[in-house]
Amino acid sequence: WHGLLDYAEGKSAGFNDVNWATTFSKLGRFRREARDITRDPRFRSLLVGLEGRIKKGDFGTREIANLVHALGILGARSDAVVRYIDNEAENIAAKPQHISN
Repeated sequence: WHGLLDYAEGKSAGFNDVNWATTFSKLGRFRREARDITRDPRFRSLLVGLEGRIKKGDFGTREIANLVHALGILGARSDAVVRYIDNEAENIAAKPQHISN
């Protein structure tokens, strides 16, 4: 997970929604190290970057679902992600199956 945080730290400025979701999903696979990951300053910086990017509102529903799952596994919380979900749930174009996943 150290290498993943190093990579993301250098490349996250160019991430799209799929890149963000994939990065956090991969971090979520390190369940046993979740406490260490969330305490790492690189993770906190990455989460701030995600929150800044998510405010633009162009994330896919599936990517948001994957992000929420990964954040839950890691025990991390993001108010920006929660607000995005609230807005997405009200969006008629959102597919219910994607939201429920």
